[in-house]
Amino acid sequence: MFNETNIRCFLSLAETLNFTKTASRLFITQQAVSKNISRLEESLGFPLFERSHHSVRMTEGGKRLYALFSSFMDEYDKIVGEVRSYCSSVAKTLNIGYQNWLDFGPEPGYALTELHRDYPDLRVAGERHSPVILKDLLLSQKLDGIILYDRFAPDLPGFRKMEILKSPVVLMVARDNPLVSPEAKFDTFRTQPFIYDSFEYETAAESLERARRDAERFGLSPERIVVMPNRDSAYTAAELGQGIIISTQMNRITYSSVLAKYSVGIEESIVGIWRAEGAGPMVEKYFFCLQRAYAACARK
Repeated sequence: MFNETNIRCFLSLAETLNFTKTASRLFITQQAVSKNISRLEESLGFPLFERSHHSVRMTEGGKRLYALFSSFMDEYDKIVGEVRSYCSSVAKTLNIGYQNWLDFGPEPGYALTELHRDYPDLRVAGERHSPVILKDLLLSQKLDGIILYDRFAPDLPGFRKMEILKSPVVLMVARDNPLVSPEAKFDTFRTQPFIYDSFEYETAAESLERARRDAERFGLSPERIVVMPNRDSAYTAAELGQGIIISTQMNRITYSSVLAKYSVGIEESIVGIWRAEGAGPMVEKYFFCLQRAYAACARK
């Protein structure tokens, strides 16, 4: 039997005819896209796509199913959004997901205080997850909105995005590293081993490729890349002197006295994403208040 994720993968692949673009759009791995398409084809009993080394084409069955599923999912999203909007109006609760490891400070509380001036009974419930889990919860409408780094943000039809703030990017390294000194700067550590963490459902090869892209983005030329199974392990490896790690000043680990910090010279955008339908207007108002709160604190 197929499910919502299978259908959304199918619709996205039908529109892009590209596994890489579909994986990027849905913020999942190419392997996950392939598995979802295979499960849908197995359930239906016929192929939806013709695959070759150079191209992906829809079969006649795929074209007919695209029209059906596209119409169905549009109606599904509309009805679920309306029901969630009704439930939210009754419960007066927004469910917001925040990216793990980020220290959002007191500003979410300030934003809620401002929102309460117009909506005194509104309640905002929050939970923390990795970017992959946040995307899944947003897609399944278990969260009304999510806040995360823009480079991890999924590109999803029917959703809106707002930049809430920017946070300076820093390189962190163990203080007993021989290169650490008062004169050291970011350039001093460009060739040091680069410690990186995997995402859920990501293969080792996919993690390594993502690490290479980020190393290029940050201007690093590491002698090697050290891929750890999760963010906790990556930070522990950095504290134990196994290499450098890149994050932002908003990250909780930046307050660790074990690590020396050096400015990378760029900033990372943190964005809010929400579904345009359903509780969208209220989520947008909360994100706007949060944006104002960070801007006000930055001026102090």
